Amino acid sequence: VDLERNLDEVLKENQILNEILTEIKVKSKNGIIRDIQKSYNEEQNSDFMIKIGDKVFKVHKFMLAARSSVLSEMIQSNNEATQLDLLDISEATFKMILDFIYCEKFPEENSNFKEIFMASGRLNLKDLKEFAGEKIEVDDENALEILTLANKYNHEELKLKCFTIIQKMYPNHQLKPDLINQPDMVK
Repeated sequence: VDLERNLDEVLKENQILNEILTEIKVKSKNGIIRDIQKSYNEEQNSDFMIKIGDKVFKVHKFMLAARSSVLSEMIQSNNEATQLDLLDISEATFKMILDFIYCEKFPEENSNFKEIFMASGRLNLKDLKEFAGEKIEVDDENALEILTLANKYNHEELKLKCFTIIQKMYPNHQLKPDLINQPDMVK
């Protein structure tokens, strides 16, 4: 009985310690994010520029490299460069990508999730890609196109969502499950 009581006390103390540690981690993370966000908003000590169209974004190499292996490779491949031109991403989408890179901020509901999905897939921003993939609206009109994108950027839930819609569109055809990974054959 004493052993059970002691064990219960130890477990309660352990739970209290875990709660305290969790609170410390959250406060620490929030403080770090706040500091990084401040640097981003004020462009403090920026050491690199990303040019999209006529817009230039002042950024920090270390942040881009830390968050995206693709951007890291682009920066490292020409270490002397001070600017990178991105031609296939809109200004609005790249701004949302920077908000995610610096602040862990996800795009709002009225965003172009298809474009965010493709850009975050190309830049290897997994969490943002997964988020955008879940938000893409799929219907009869775009199911095949989105299935192709979901395959290209390896998003299983989005592939299933598209394939289910495609199967419903052709109830008289028996689409084999392995076609989910072959959008060209579905076409």
